[in-house]
Amino acid sequence: MRWSFLPPLMVFFAAGVSGLTAVVGAFFVKEQLDLSAAFLAEIAFRAGPPLALKMPLGHLVDVFWRRSCSSAPG
Repeated sequence: MRWSFLPPLMVFFAAGVSGLTAVVGAFFVKEQLDLSAAFLAEIAFRAGPPLALKMPLGHLVDVFWRRSCSSAPG
């Protein structure tokens, strides 16, 4: 294994851990705040798309930023 594989593996591991803690957090919120599972699912459904699009849109911004900066005179 090369050392260059370590940062992507750490990101992959962190995403898995955050998914596990999200499940635990949902049960905690459901029990402590007495919210229904349907309401929590609706919140997750509405919050999901912006979070899912954050990574690809960030990559596109980086690509366009690099392209615009490299074509600038100077």
